[in-house]
Amino acid sequence: MTRRLLILGASFCIALAALPERAHAQTAPLRLYIETIEVTREQGQPAPPPPLYQDNVLLLPVRLVLERLGAHVSWDDSTDSLSATLPDTKIALRLGEPTVTVNEEDLEMGSPPPLRSGVMYLPDGVWRRILPIETRFIEHEGTVELRYDWVPRVVTVTQLAEFPRFFQARTVLVEGEYRGWRAKGLQGPVTQGPPGRHRGDWIVADESGGIYVSGEEPDSLDSTQRPAPRVRVTAVPGLTEAGAPYLKASRVERL
Repeated sequence: MTRRLLILGASFCIALAALPERAHAQTAPLRLYIETIEVTREQGQPAPPPPLYQDNVLLLPVRLVLERLGAHVSWDDSTDSLSATLPDTKIALRLGEPTVTVNEEDLEMGSPPPLRSGVMYLPDGVWRRILPIETRFIEHEGTVELRYDWVPRVVTVTQLAEFPRFFQARTVLVEGEYRGWRAKGLQGPVTQGPPGRHRGDWIVADESGGIYVSGEEPDSLDSTQRPAPRVRVTAVPGLTEAGAPYLKASRVERL
């Protein structure tokens, strides 16, 4: 009898020891991945607010998601409102208001944006109405994956300079004049990107300015020709260590 009690007691202790681990697994914060990169604490910054899953609704933190997508985000204390700008989208939200303004059009959300621990959130369904994003909640892994559904299209040099984080690693098209190795006579803003370090680096310039292109100059083009040849560059923007944008060309077509 005594031995049986000892065995039962040991089993009970083992079960109790396992409970905290299970409870921790159930309450651990969800991990968020944006464009396959996990959102983690940045140096010198507080821990980022995690996604929440409450009442069968997935909630995503507004400011964090927008900033990690590369938007310019501002908060107005006097009106308790948030504004965000992306290349093609302007978003405005206000605490206590059940609408979100997207490119000057008001969209009904059904209820005001929820506030959790001082952080504004939006339901997954609302996110997919205001931006072309796809989300995936993998409950058993405790992860949320978010991806911006980008379609390659023509952008300006000014847009590349204004939203470098948004365009980084996205395929874009830039149409403009082929300017060769040096930007002689270039009008408009200062040429974007690092000065060419190799004779293969060259410049394409649209009406808003010029940007360096990394890669061999097209053999069939002459930078001294006037008017300058027009080209369409298919490229993936990159950033220097100083944060200056440049283009990594995969294709150059003459227009």
